Amino acid sequence: MKAVIIVLLALLAASARGLEPVITEFMADNEDTLSDTDGDRTDWIEIHNPNATAFLLAGWYLTDDLAVKTKWQFPAITINGGAYLVVFASGKNRTDTGAEL
Repeated sequence: MKAVIIVLLALLAASARGLEPVITEFMADNEDTLSDTDGDRTDWIEIHNPNATAFLLAGWYLTDDLAVKTKWQFPAITINGGAYLVVFASGKNRTDTGAEL
C-alpha cells in the first residue's frame, strides 16, 4: 500500500512581495485522476498563485520528509498570476521549465 504523501512547500529564498503560492490540492495513491506524459498515474501536487502578478518558484522546495525540507527544488519556473501548476511526485526528477514537472 502506498504511503500518503505529506507535502511541505518551504520558502528558502528572500521574502516575496504579496501572497505566496499555496498548495490547493494533492492526490496521493493516484489510481484514476491525472496521468503524466508517460501515462503513469503517480501522486501529484497542485500549486496556485493567488497573486495578480507572476511568481518565480526558484528557491522553493517540495518534500515528503519533514526532516529534509529541501528534498526537491523547483527549477526557475514562473507561475503566472491566478494560474495553477501541477507537479507529479513520480521520482523522475523532471526540471525542464518548458515541460511537465
